[in-house]
Amino acid sequence: MASDQDSRPRRVPDDSYRNVFNSVAESIYVLDEDGFFLEVNDSAVRMYGYTREELIGRTAEFISAPGMNDSINLGPMYSKAASGIVQVFEWWGLRKNGSIFPKEVTLTRGYFNGSTVIIAGARDISDTKMLQAQFLRAQRLDSLGTLAGGIAHDLNNVLAPILMAVQMLRAKPEGDRKMRALTAIEESATRGKEILQQVLTFAKGVEGETTVFNPKLLVREIEYLIKETFPRSIQIRTHVPGELWMLSANITRIHQVVMNLCVNARDAMDKGGVLGIMVENLCVLDEFARTHKGRSGPHIVFTVTDTGEGIPAAIIEKVFDPFFTTKEQGRGTGLGLSTVHSIVKGYGGFITVTSEVHVGTTVKVYLPAVVDGTETPTVDTARELRSGSGECILLIDDEQSIVSVTREILEMNGYQVITASNGKEGLAAYDIHKDRIELVLTDIMMPMMDGYTMMRAMRSIKPGLKIIAASGLPVTIDLVEPAVTAADAFLTKPYSVATLLSVIHSVLHSAESETSAAV
Repeated sequence: MASDQDSRPRRVPDDSYRNVFNSVAESIYVLDEDGFFLEVNDSAVRMYGYTREELIGRTAEFISAPGMNDSINLGPMYSKAASGIVQVFEWWGLRKNGSIFPKEVTLTRGYFNGSTVIIAGARDISDTKMLQAQFLRAQRLDSLGTLAGGIAHDLNNVLAPILMAVQMLRAKPEGDRKMRALTAIEESATRGKEILQQVLTFAKGVEGETTVFNPKLLVREIEYLIKETFPRSIQIRTHVPGELWMLSANITRIHQVVMNLCVNARDAMDKGGVLGIMVENLCVLDEFARTHKGRSGPHIVFTVTDTGEGIPAAIIEKVFDPFFTTKEQGRGTGLGLSTVHSIVKGYGGFITVTSEVHVGTTVKVYLPAVVDGTETPTVDTARELRSGSGECILLIDDEQSIVSVTREILEMNGYQVITASNGKEGLAAYDIHKDRIELVLTDIMMPMMDGYTMMRAMRSIKPGLKIIAASGLPVTIDLVEPAVTAADAFLTKPYSVATLLSVIHSVLHSAESETSAAV
């Protein structure tokens, strides 16, 4: 018969615990309540490339990618984890070899050597991030397709007054009529440029680029876009207070969140109705944050409401599931709200949905705010006109209309101009006039020889040659990026006269041009 002593649980030797600790695939860190590493497992050593001795006694800042985790305040998270509240967030790590990678971190309470500690589990999510980026881009294009009809309609409305005003100018009107025609052309062209920029931003995006921005500007941009593209039977109402906290995020992704919610609201109102967009500051309390698996503290809240059919209570919990949709076949992929949920969760936020059948739906998106942040500055293109002093510029573009107008502008403002219509002609012209030419202004996508190849050839003749590259394609296109890197500055078409003259003046008069300054 077994004794009482034999029936008691046997103490597992410390070596066995260590073997289990080190065999776990997930990186594990044991921290004290001040955030200093007390112990790490073998997976953590492999993840970062440091030895155990190099990590113990350090804090998370030692393995943090510079400037990429500024919106994450670890102090309150450590306190909550120590009190038993699990914390989950994304963190950008910095390996010993200098490489940066994303990981998901979970903080929980534990015990080590008789004391309460924080256990941090981390896993590399680089592959997940890559797949997510592909998924988000596909979904953006799906949403863009729903707006295509309205965009085409609006661009036709932009082109109509330009064509009519040009025909009127050809009749040589004088005085007020001439000025009105020129004003109509300028306003319509500017409006067309803004539409195309918004479409490119939404469809292409710049993945991973984080800026600090004021959400009111985002709401105003979306309000403009949906007023131009949504049916006139839908009234758009917005409420944006004067003072708002900042957001630290990829503005394209937040644009996608709000736009997807607006598209869903539109689809719920086939017979018309009211779509509301509101943004506000809100300090989220601990209990509310726990209920919704989010963070407490200052948040920006986007609210999108509609007066549509509403969502039945039986399915409201499924609306964020991938490929779940209540729309008719062909009207939706079921990816919109799952994309919204994925983006918001990635920024440590959360979403609430309330709905009543035949009354409407309200969706609230809570995103952690930056209370004391300074907005990332944008380029101001409203510059003073800067004239030249007889400098010679080689202008190369295969669009003859662009060559003609640009030459007129440059000569009117004190420059000498030599022109060419492709890279091969441009290289030949430079070889003949290289002693006169002080700057080259070239398009990138041209026949015979592209701008990048031509630039390399010119620089082999004169390494210090000053070059400004220009293109109607965004910098993120693979064919454009090498030329941007090789040039002293880059202009995105269409650009204003003030921008053109300012960039030329800056490049000509800089002691050492900053490579690839994008405008």
